[in-house]
Amino acid sequence: MLSQKKLEKLHTILLDFYNATGVSISLRRPDFSIVDLDMEYASHDFCVLLRSAQNKIDRCTEFDCRLFEKCRQSRKMEIGICHAGLVDAAVPLFHDGVLLGYISLGQMKKDAAFSSVYDRVRDYPLDMLQLEQLYDKLPLFDSKKIESVARIAEVIARFILFENMLQPSIDPVIERAAAFIDENLTQELTLDRIVQEIHVSKSTLYRSFSANLHCTVGEYIAGKRVDKAIGLLRDTALSVEEIARQTGFADTTGFIRTFRKLEGTTPLKFRRLQK
Repeated sequence: MLSQKKLEKLHTILLDFYNATGVSISLRRPDFSIVDLDMEYASHDFCVLLRSAQNKIDRCTEFDCRLFEKCRQSRKMEIGICHAGLVDAAVPLFHDGVLLGYISLGQMKKDAAFSSVYDRVRDYPLDMLQLEQLYDKLPLFDSKKIESVARIAEVIARFILFENMLQPSIDPVIERAAAFIDENLTQELTLDRIVQEIHVSKSTLYRSFSANLHCTVGEYIAGKRVDKAIGLLRDTALSVEEIARQTGFADTTGFIRTFRKLEGTTPLKFRRLQK
């Protein structure tokens, strides 16, 4: 996934982030597993102790998976409160529609008092006094600082992509399908048409998209169309109706609905924010 040179560069960037902010940060693969960067900055002692309670570790894993999945579907940064009351965030790393992984950050406390999270962790088979002492050592963040830290993480994500630190590994089926979709984005794209053009079965196409891109064919097409629409909203004065037509949506209503689902706002509101 990473050459030794890029591995060392990425390690330095994430370590600098941790030293500057005190926020735990790690690089995750598309399957949510951690990329091993010898990361002493990946987890605070409070969370390490919680994870040591083996019968409770699934709480951490389940929350992480939900946050990453939400992040994958929205294609943007997502912030959430974990089972232990700490703030976590995830930033997706997409390259030309391909999910390369995530930047995971968090373990930020918003309340100085251990009592604010005690009810969440009191059933852990741990020494509560020790847990409280470790909680007290966690850095305290208000909402503005959390937002600032999250934006810095987004900048790091863009830098990683700009520097080509991560390279997608695409199988031939995905490569052919993606090329055909890109060339015909303004037209009606059905599964039957795609599999006929690239000479594979529907089941093979389903498996390839699920295993490599972690999305359905329909989700991939919608994402590509919205990406193209974003460019037209920023760079032209075309109407929403015309942009819907030029990006392959069947109607304006469907375009607006899909755009809101992926970007969290309507096309017109998005355009106004760019001015």
